[in-house]
Amino acid sequence: MFMKSTRQTQLAGLPLAVAAAMCFGVSGPFAKTLTQAGWSTGGVVLTRLGIAAVAAALVAQWFEPDWWRTVWRHRSAVALYGLISMVISQFCFFSAAQHMSVGIALMLEYLSPVVVISWMWASTRVRPSAGVLVGASVALIGAMTVLGVFTGASIDGAGVLWGLAAASAGAAYFILGHRFSDNVSPTALAAGGLVFGTAGMAAIVATGLAPAVKGAQEVTMAGAQTSALVPLVALGFTTGLAYPFGVAAISRLRPTVASILGLLEIPVAVLMAWLLLGERLSVLQMIGAAVLLSGVALTQRQGSSAEGASPDLPLCGEDVDASEQDFLFPSR
Repeated sequence: MFMKSTRQTQLAGLPLAVAAAMCFGVSGPFAKTLTQAGWSTGGVVLTRLGIAAVAAALVAQWFEPDWWRTVWRHRSAVALYGLISMVISQFCFFSAAQHMSVGIALMLEYLSPVVVISWMWASTRVRPSAGVLVGASVALIGAMTVLGVFTGASIDGAGVLWGLAAASAGAAYFILGHRFSDNVSPTALAAGGLVFGTAGMAAIVATGLAPAVKGAQEVTMAGAQTSALVPLVALGFTTGLAYPFGVAAISRLRPTVASILGLLEIPVAVLMAWLLLGERLSVLQMIGAAVLLSGVALTQRQGSSAEGASPDLPLCGEDVDASEQDFLFPSR
């Protein structure tokens, strides 16, 4: 049971959100080592989800031996969560990357905090506080700088649509994760979502929309040749840890704050790309990372201040009625 409106619970979600962002950020460069060696995105995503499902299931089994009963009882919600936030988001992102540079595609995907804030604003009719809006804006500017958007890149109409779809699916990861965790524990929701997500991705691969093509048996990582199994297994297990950490954080944090903290994945991914792939960091990218972290810190500081003043209210500028509070912090 999670008391989502308490200060202690919100603070407990912070390290979980950071851990999830680090795991997601590390997994990106592992995936790139495989695609550079000829592995198809469909095959990488399917294998990633499959290994992650096993890893998350082991985590769930450790903390909640009967987790599968809960998943089956709420199978419709868990399946929806897995298909949207774990399959559609990745499929849309890779589709966007086929039409434009990876930097622009990533930037579009990381518009998910804006989608989350807009959705919460429209759904609850509660205006986000100035701190949240300013923090989100600063974090997004930092993200654009880290990804090299300001250095110039080609933009394609179809790619933009795919990227916006990826951002919307990414927003569902935070919004639905926050709501569904009322009835399904975070570990069960993550494990069950990955199981359904793997099945969904397998169907996409089987239809030929994202064919699975096996590449070279050896890949280059950190300047040395190694078996493709190394990044493949590492990719799956880091993802298998990322989702339980992430869903546990989302169940404790507001979707807006959780989505902005998720932007920490970008500097982690850039750093790991430098270590594993030899991709150099520019001075501008390092400045962008500092700006991004400043935006995240600003948003979280505002969240802590608002929580201390009134533990039952979201980050907003006006009072909230009972139904709106239930939407943001439903009791279990």
